[in-house]
Formats: sequence, C-alpha cells, structure tokens
Amino acid sequence: MTKDAERIYNVAALGLLYAYLLIPAWGYLIFLDALPKIRLTFVFGVLLIPVLMLRFWLLVTKKRPLPDRRYALLWGLLLWVTILQIAWSPNILSRLDTSTYLSGIAFSVGAYVFVLGSELMAFYISTHDAKSRVIWTGLVIIYVGFILMIAYGVARHFFNFHQLVFLFVLHNPKRIYNYQVLSDTFAIISLLMMARYGATGLFQRLAIYGISALFLFLAYSRSSVAAFLLAGGILAVIQTWRSGRRQKMLFGFAAGAALLSGVVVIIVLAKDAEDAGLSLLVQRFFSISTFRTSSFQERFQYWNQSLPLLKDYWLKGRFLYEAVLFEKGAYIHNWMSFWLAYGILPFLLSLGLLFWALTTAFVQRFSNPWAPLTCGLLLYNLIMIVTARPYIWVYFWFTLALSMALLRFNDQNDHERHSLSTTLE
Repeated sequence: MTKDAERIYNVAALGLLYAYLLIPAWGYLIFLDALPKIRLTFVFGVLLIPVLMLRFWLLVTKKRPLPDRRYALLWGLLLWVTILQIAWSPNILSRLDTSTYLSGIAFSVGAYVFVLGSELMAFYISTHDAKSRVIWTGLVIIYVGFILMIAYGVARHFFNFHQLVFLFVLHNPKRIYNYQVLSDTFAIISLLMMARYGATGLFQRLAIYGISALFLFLAYSRSSVAAFLLAGGILAVIQTWRSGRRQKMLFGFAAGAALLSGVVVIIVLAKDAEDAGLSLLVQRFFSISTFRTSSFQERFQYWNQSLPLLKDYWLKGRFLYEAVLFEKGAYIHNWMSFWLAYGILPFLLSLGLLFWALTTAFVQRFSNPWAPLTCGLLLYNLIMIVTARPYIWVYFWFTLALSMALLRFNDQNDHERHSLSTTLE
C-alpha cells in the first residue's frame, strides 16, 4: 500500500510540475481562442490539494523525508508566506473584492507545484537510467514546443503587421498575452538543455545558447534576454573550463567572434530596421540604455510610491499592498516587493537560501557535475529579482528549489543513501 501511494505521489507531483511548465502554451492557445477560456490557476489549485495531502502523509509517516534541512527551510518559507496571506485576508477583503484577493494568492499555487516537483525532478535528472531519459525527453519536447510556438507567434504577427515581433496583443476584444511568463519558462528550460546536451561538446553548447537567445529576443522580454545571456554564458564558461585548455581556447575565439558578429548585426539592423520589419524590436532593446521607455518610467513611479511604506510595514509586511493602496499590479518590480509584502524575516530567509545555494554551487562548480547548472539557474534568479520581477514571480521558487535539490543529490553515493533511491524505483 505504501509503495503504491509513493508511486502515485511521484507521478502526480511530476505530472503537475510538467503541466505547470506548459502554462505559457495553454495560455497562448486560450489567447488565440484555440481553447475555451478557463482559470488555469484554479484548475492547478484543485489538483494540488490531494498531492499536498499525500506529501504530508508520506512525511509524517517517515516514508518520504525531505532532502535536507535547508530544503525544509524552503518549505518553511513557503508555508510562512501562505500563513501571512491568510492572516491578511480579513483586512484585504474588507477593502477589495474576493476575486482580487484570490488572484493575489494564486501565484502561491505555482510555488507549491515547483517545490513539490523539484525534489523529484532533481533526483531523476541526476541519475543515468531509463527514468532519467524520460524526464529529459519531456523537457526536450517542451523546449522544442516553445520554439515552435514563438516562431508561430512571430510569423503570424509578421504577416498581419509586417513586424518581426511575437504576437501578444489582439484586438476586438483587446487582450494581452503574458509574454514574460513564456520568456522566463523558455529561458530556464534552455539552461537545462545547455546543462544536459551542451555538456557533450562545444558546438552543441553554443548552438543551444545561440538558438535560445535568438528566440528569447523574438519573444520580446528584455530582462529575460539579458539574464539568460549572462547566466547561460556563465554556465557555458564553467562547462568549457571543466573540459580542458583546448576547448577553453576554442570557446574564447567563438565567444569573441559571436560578440563581434552580434555588434555588426545590431548596427546593420539599426540602420535598416524599418525596411526589415525589425524597428520595434531594435527600438525596444536599445531603450534599455536610455531608461526613457514608458515601462521604465512606470516602474520608477511604483518604486517611489511604494518604498516609503517600508517605514510602516518593514516588520510584518503588507500583503497585496499595491492593490489595497494604489492599484492592482502597482508593485515594486524587484525583490524589495517581497519584503514589503511579507516582512523583513521572510525576505531575509529568501535571500539567505538563495545566496547559500549560489555560493555552494560556485564552490562545487568543478566537483559536482550539476553545479554549473545550479550556478546558471541561481544567477538567472538573482538577476531577475534584482532588476525586473516582483514578489509574485513563481520561478524564484522553481530555480531555487531545483538547485537546492540538485546540490543535495550531487553524486551516486547520495542517491544510494537517500530514501528516495528505494521508493522511486
């Protein structure tokens, strides 16, 4: 009975994780009216409840302990955040409608899915058996599927508006697709692809890096492109450094040539952008250097209006402060919003876990085969929460949970000692 329960949990938790990674695809089909409009977060929330109950039962019966104490702290942080969300509900519901409150806590669903599934994903992808191949095959399918989806969105926008930009706005009625979620998911999956398939050689490494960067560029999210270029570049450098001097030299020449070619291409595109249908993309990405775009000005405004609230709410936080005091979505677009939403202690714990994992991954970059991937994932996480993403960003939990679990399962001996090695067989 216990073995059956554990197998059911393994399938359910991993199934939820992979299905949640496909949310950008489900959302785009709904956006294009190819699927009926449904509340995806509500569906995942309902499915999550029995999986959480099963995980709790396995934990209290000592059939499935957590990987280590630090992973338990991550669970503690997530539960702490959930308790604060519930504690603030009377105050929030007295001033806002129920749907706004539910949409505010809906992002926690993704956090639970990621923390549940990352433990299992890390164990499986760090082994070298048939189950590992199934896990990686699923990730490859998602990666290729996102490439095709971005290509379709760009092609459809080009044929309609003669602009090489991903289609994320429709009229009659007007609706907007969240391209940032697509870009973040694709960037993280790309880092996984680089770690697994880029490790076999320099050409594969650079090919995945270049293809992913190109489609991220077309997907329109500036912050995702910049974070991936840096995080993926660091991952590629660590992988190459481990491989020997010859590949280090080749990588240096290849990186220099790629950089020079990129500069030349940008100059050419900037000159002939209007004729090439690329003016919108070129203007958008060049605007990073000026900080004069409407989105930057809007974020500066949110920063200026929200930061003084820390004087009143620095200790306990003020969940959904942006919706209650200003308007929905008017949060600080970096991790300071996490402090303002939940208080100083959860904020410090979140940063403490992130920096512990990042320093551990850096120390193990040559001894642990999966440390380069964790360096890339955590660097992407750090860049995004410093520059662009607020407290509702669910991929903070995914990149951190997966990295912490991978650092735990760092060699075959750990697999043999851990209880998962018997229950997952």
